Amino acid sequence: MIKRLLAVGSRRGLLRMIASCGAVLAISLPLAAQTTDGVPKIAFVTLDYDTRTMTLSTANPDGTGVMPLVEGGFFSDPAWSPDGSQLAFIGAVREFDDTNLFVINSDGSNLHAVFTPPPTGPDPAYAAWSPDGTRFIFGWENAARDVEIYTMNVDGSDRQRIRFSGIPGLIAGLPGELGGTWAAWSPDGTQIAVLAWLTDGFQIYVSSLDGSTATPFPIAGIDNTSFERLTWSPDGQHAVLLSYTPSTMEFQAMAVASGDGAAIETTISPPPNNMFSAAWSPDSSQIVFVANELNVPTMPQGALYVMNADGSNLHALTVDANIANRGTSWGLIPAGTTLPTAPVLLESAG
Repeated sequence: MIKRLLAVGSRRGLLRMIASCGAVLAISLPLAAQTTDGVPKIAFVTLDYDTRTMTLSTANPDGTGVMPLVEGGFFSDPAWSPDGSQLAFIGAVREFDDTNLFVINSDGSNLHAVFTPPPTGPDPAYAAWSPDGTRFIFGWENAARDVEIYTMNVDGSDRQRIRFSGIPGLIAGLPGELGGTWAAWSPDGTQIAVLAWLTDGFQIYVSSLDGSTATPFPIAGIDNTSFERLTWSPDGQHAVLLSYTPSTMEFQAMAVASGDGAAIETTISPPPNNMFSAAWSPDSSQIVFVANELNVPTMPQGALYVMNADGSNLHALTVDANIANRGTSWGLIPAGTTLPTAPVLLESAG
């Protein structure tokens, strides 16, 4: 069970690996078709330390038009569907409750739990959409602190565990430590990337959809670091790596022309603050992330930042709220969508 993951004081998400082996995979993957129609919206989570409450909200990419979408619970890892009509997220009504995967329409309607986890799990720790919007991939941590990865239809049916051949046992972060295992579909839907935390460190693998073949890609030049979270850039060609070392935090871009993981190109070093929860813009040209104050470990005040994928034009968005390091997502909602006038309570989910 993963009740600890949604605690206000949890350090989950402190380090997020955003993107996978995009440049690595560019050698074997065709360019993914990119959607340019729709209204861009960034989804994020706010946290009020006084009331210990969270709100799942959306905003325009310039920080205007903040709209609370769901409240009355604890939230993490929002993820827009490929067509922007729905937003998935991990939630729990009460702190330390078992988590569940929820979906809500972009207009605030039809909030519902995707499935009800059995008492012994799996409780999803994150979820990512397949490129065609028909399935989720998600992971959970069992009682032995091993990680299991599943796919299922977006209605919760046909839940299947992926058993990866050639990948040693996947483990979760050690108690009180950072890091973890993450998985995501490739933009063309033909492969799965796995950020695997193994007993001897991190390794990226690219696997067939059924897990029968898994190819490792070494990450050179990154030692004594921790990572978390994994997703391709929408065009399938780039990668962004957020890493943590004992002495510094660095937001890095991976440029892997040779396809062997040999080259690391620094995008931001040093970062503006502690950085978390990065996500790509739909056209792969920009990155949004959360940064909070250094040296404020108990109640850090976070803000949204946006920059170009090459690290230029870094700027903070003006959002009058404390942004929590609980994940971000940048999508395109259908044009003409009527935005909600008031947030929905999580406990009202069907």
